Amino acid sequence: MRLEILEKLPAVNEVLVHVDAEDDFFGDEGSEILQDIALMRPQGEIENDVKKVLAQIPEIQGITHIYCHYLNQQLTVQVNILLDEEMRISDAQKIASAARRKIEQIKDIDSADLHLELDDDL
Repeated sequence: MRLEILEKLPAVNEVLVHVDAEDDFFGDEGSEILQDIALMRPQGEIENDVKKVLAQIPEIQGITHIYCHYLNQQLTVQVNILLDEEMRISDAQKIASAARRKIEQIKDIDSADLHLELDDDL
């Protein structure tokens, strides 16, 4: 597809192909049926809310990444956190579970997935 576009439009110097994972619905005549989609808050607002909530957990030493995944009008947030490297795994799991529950109470977030960041240079 990319090469076809570049051949037909030589003035274009870059092509990005996006694959949409959500189902699209089409009518009998082939036109897309617009769904009643609830607009979600911007990703920046979601990230700020996540940072505020996690700042309340003193054991979390930092956040390296926040990813927002929108699919089927639901939002899953993946957060990579830094904890004390000497902490026991069972303690880290308890902290991550508490953080996940707090994040899932934020407006518009349906689920959260916490990851322990092992490279603190990020």
